[in-house]
Amino acid sequence: MKKFLSLLLVVIMVSSVALTGVAATSPAFKLAVTGTAKYANSGDSINVVVTVNDIDLTALTGGMSYVSFRLYYDKAKVEPTIKTGFTSGDVDSKTFITKSPESAWETIGIIDETAGFYELTFGTDKITGAKAATANGALVFTIPFTVKTGVSDDIVFTVPNDYVEGGNKDLTQIEVPGVANDFTVTENIPPLPVGALVIDNFAGYVGETTTLITRIGEKTTLGEVTELCGGTIRDYNMFYLVAVGANGKVTAINQSLTRDIPEGIKKDFVIPEGGFVILFSSYVNITNHTQAMADIFKAIKIGDTITLHNVKMSNLVAAAQVANLNTAGFTITKLDYSVGVTLVSDSSKVVANKALAVLSDGNKNTGLMTFSDPSVVLFQNLLCTQAGVYPTVELILTLPAAKEIDTVNLSFYTEYVSMIGLPKDNKITVSYATSPDGFTSLGDFTITGEVVSGTKGVMDKEIALGTAVTAKYIKVVFAYGDSPFVGDPKVVWEWMALTEFGVSKSVRSYSVGINNFSNADQIGLLKGTLALLTDGNKASGATTFSNAGVVLFQNKVCTNGSLNPTVDLVLKLAEKKTIDKVVMNFYHEYISMIGVPKDNKVRLSYSVDGISFTSLGEFTFTGGAASGTSGVIEAIFNITDVEAQYIGIEFDFGPSPFTGDPKVVWEFIGLTEIGIVEPAIVNPLELISGSTFTIEDGFLLGVVDNMTIAQIKAQFKGDVTVSGTGTGATVTAGTQTLTIIVLGDINGDGKINSQDYLFAKRAFLKTYTLTATQLKAACLENTPLPTTKDYYKIKRHFLGSFNIHAN
Repeated sequence: MKKFLSLLLVVIMVSSVALTGVAATSPAFKLAVTGTAKYANSGDSINVVVTVNDIDLTALTGGMSYVSFRLYYDKAKVEPTIKTGFTSGDVDSKTFITKSPESAWETIGIIDETAGFYELTFGTDKITGAKAATANGALVFTIPFTVKTGVSDDIVFTVPNDYVEGGNKDLTQIEVPGVANDFTVTENIPPLPVGALVIDNFAGYVGETTTLITRIGEKTTLGEVTELCGGTIRDYNMFYLVAVGANGKVTAINQSLTRDIPEGIKKDFVIPEGGFVILFSSYVNITNHTQAMADIFKAIKIGDTITLHNVKMSNLVAAAQVANLNTAGFTITKLDYSVGVTLVSDSSKVVANKALAVLSDGNKNTGLMTFSDPSVVLFQNLLCTQAGVYPTVELILTLPAAKEIDTVNLSFYTEYVSMIGLPKDNKITVSYATSPDGFTSLGDFTITGEVVSGTKGVMDKEIALGTAVTAKYIKVVFAYGDSPFVGDPKVVWEWMALTEFGVSKSVRSYSVGINNFSNADQIGLLKGTLALLTDGNKASGATTFSNAGVVLFQNKVCTNGSLNPTVDLVLKLAEKKTIDKVVMNFYHEYISMIGVPKDNKVRLSYSVDGISFTSLGEFTFTGGAASGTSGVIEAIFNITDVEAQYIGIEFDFGPSPFTGDPKVVWEFIGLTEIGIVEPAIVNPLELISGSTFTIEDGFLLGVVDNMTIAQIKAQFKGDVTVSGTGTGATVTAGTQTLTIIVLGDINGDGKINSQDYLFAKRAFLKTYTLTATQLKAACLENTPLPTTKDYYKIKRHFLGSFNIHAN
């Protein structure tokens, strides 16, 4: 900006006016961001209009001579119309300026299409007379965009206050803060997705329609909301109900139909907080509310996801009245269960008395003696008066991630006098899955116990599955049985109850050193003891298995070619350590059929508690047993540094090379030592190999503008704290501190812009004094003061025609 950035500085130099920094801490002006209100189609033009208003002539003495702001646009939805040629160079640019006090106002700025923003400064070199802006609407800027293909929904433009600033007429007040508003272009209303079900009204009560209801203020039930919106309490006795939580998941279903008049059982149906209820009339027609739609609605299950379309819930809540929804609808994403316990029983037969979160909180509450305790979930049999009808409680436990289990834990609460019993015939069916739609049955399991007169309390049951499985979803099903209460109309138990539903893997017992959990029917320890594997003696020179340091694992099923048994070991350390490497020393001896693991592969895992192990992956080493060879092979496995006390080690026996021998799989694998290596201690402020940074006299050099804290931290070998990304920010580790220098970033905001140009030139003209740290950033060629080359390089850098850091 030739005039704005050159002539302006000359005027200030002549008048010997020094910069004083920010002159106001509260906003001194406002940017009114408006523009095109709506768009209809892809390809439409949208204008964002920025008007400067409410200029505080105390904070901006004499008026405003420049204004800067950053305009963020939704790059997924709009394309900037003007991308080049909008910044002043040798020829003044008037791009985007719709109105200004006089023609000398110019444009300077950049566009960042990756992050999706314009950073713009508008200013003038005319600092006398009425050239500065003082009145509302004296400055207006228009930035055009084009709507991208396939866009729907609102388009939001944001002008963050952190980037809104201006300067007064003679630049004695700079970086004066302003405020701005965000601006939204209203969406066009898209058609409903294929397969969506229509929603006809909000809070209505009309047959052959679908209704939507949400909470309004303190009104939380269907009856309360309908009374507020329509003046009458409605019970929706002939509607199917689906309750949806704030996360879009179905939380409750009521498909019972009743003609109870005037207030049926559904008026007290609770609307989930932050969610809604969809109500489908059971009266259907052949056009727009069909039986096919009813069948889809009735197939919704707890755990399904409901997505609303073309519904402005906040507007409906604000209006608080019955409304027609001519373009609204919803789609259903079939069931994936939330982490925790979900009841999937037929809700017309079995219901729970409360939310099920307490069933997966890890607390079995085995000392309870009352069903009224909050940790007890009661499951009610709604058909308990029907002889020979045995509804089932069906529960799914969803884990945060798939893991290996071999035990299901169910803590039943029983109370004879209150008709709270155990499953029919004490049988429980267990199945598992890694995805919600593919369960595999593990069969029926029988638990012990009986509920008789005087019985009450928690019966904690562990169901041993007999096998280990990897599962994310575990389903249990158990039925109500015949009640013992002769003469009572409730001929089947009315209640069953739980305090906890969990899973586990059998806990192993460890000693410090190597622990062997291999299948004893397939693998035995033929020679040596496990203690030899952690005695520090690698027996590297061993050439015969008779060496005292060699431990031999024997494959007992080596004649069965279909079996490749696994050696399952765990190394327990005396204490938790940071581990960088796992080292194993294998002994091999071809003639004695002592080989190495199948495919030279070893699987490693780690744990801090010996219960939950995390895989480190499968590792491959080189070397093996060949004819005429024997000796020790050291396998070093580099792992990502982990904190652990337990290292899991698994490897398999592989096919043998001995043609015609009945032992078709290697019979032995030998080991001499297993250990770990801790990472070397490094100076945390030591730079990584190949770093682009350098350290000089307490300064960190090489940091470039617009870097992130994470990028700076990644250049160091150790754990460091980074206070910021601009000149003057610090990098600390313990008592050591480095000061960051970003060449060209004089004001320390981590960016190189017109303000840095101003500071550099003022320092050159000796009208402003920079600190030692600022001088380090301003003097690009390490001169005592900035030179003309320095401030022109800074200007060219933020205009994009020069890169300070590459030259």
